[in-house]
Amino acid sequence: MPQEELNAYLSIHSNLALACLRTHKHKETLTHCDLVLKHAPKNAKIWFRKGTALQQLGDCQDAVTCYEQALACEPNDTQIQQALKHARAEVSRVKEREKKMFGGMFFK
Repeated sequence: MPQEELNAYLSIHSNLALACLRTHKHKETLTHCDLVLKHAPKNAKIWFRKGTALQQLGDCQDAVTCYEQALACEPNDTQIQQALKHARAEVSRVKEREKKMFGGMFFK
């Protein structure tokens, strides 16, 4: 694909990812993010959008991974730092709930 076409393709899917995210179509957001990341794996904005969609779908562990990828691309971005902090906190809360719920079930 010529560079001009690739740039248009990436721009279109990046914008579609944002539109889907804003309209709470999180699975569709993931599809568009993955299409962009296939060609632009260092795109912090797309990693952030993918992380946000995953977090909204309840997959905070994978959201953490996406936010870490975004932060690797843009280490000084405070919005990414905050999102990563919140996702990690949610992962901790889920683990703690699971520990309380299932803690004594297997080890009596």
